[in-house]
Amino acid sequence: MNDARLEALTERLLRAGVAPRHARRAVQELRAHHADVVAELRAAGIPPAQSEALAAERVGPDEAFVRDMLARPELRSWASRRPFVAFTLLPLLAFIALSALCVGSLIAVLEAARHWRAWLSPALIEGARGLGAALFVAAMWLAPLAAAAVACLLAARQRIAARWVIAGVFLVGLLRAMINGSFDVPTSLHGSVSMGIGWAPHRLPETAVRAAILIAPVLLPYLWWLRSHRVLTVRPRH
Repeated sequence: MNDARLEALTERLLRAGVAPRHARRAVQELRAHHADVVAELRAAGIPPAQSEALAAERVGPDEAFVRDMLARPELRSWASRRPFVAFTLLPLLAFIALSALCVGSLIAVLEAARHWRAWLSPALIEGARGLGAALFVAAMWLAPLAAAAVACLLAARQRIAARWVIAGVFLVGLLRAMINGSFDVPTSLHGSVSMGIGWAPHRLPETAVRAAILIAPVLLPYLWWLRSHRVLTVRPRH
């Protein structure tokens, strides 16, 4: 069995919703079974070309293999059964959770630095302030980028219909665009950190730019991958 045929089988299984680990393991087992049959026939003195043909007949057609795999619902991934939850809602929740974690860490760092300020050197105080600023940037930018990017990577790996993850990325981008925040903490550590959600019609251009800044770096590579791999956006129904 050549690699192109095996890759095509793997692709069919993935697009049908079979979990990647099950799809790849089944295809590798099929390859090993075919190789064992060929070796057995060659050992019996059958010519190579005839051995390949007989092995293919014994292993069975690709359609039968795919049909048998799809007849086992336990092999389907959870994400393929609930794509809206996995790739539209979860990225949004992941962004919120990551941002909350970063903000909580930021508050803990600044409060600890303020409490122990009398025992800290100026370099350590500045380091605590820098760490707080980094956590603020992570909450505002890295958290939504990470949530959206991981969703795209997992959707590509499992060949999930693109509409679900595109909707998730847009939701993450829009939520981030409506979040306003400021980090104003001088070296004295007596300042303010604020974050809030708001939207106004007169700020629509600014909101759209923020959303585009986050959405484009994540979605454009994913769309390029879809185009290069010719992945369909509509999954066959079963």
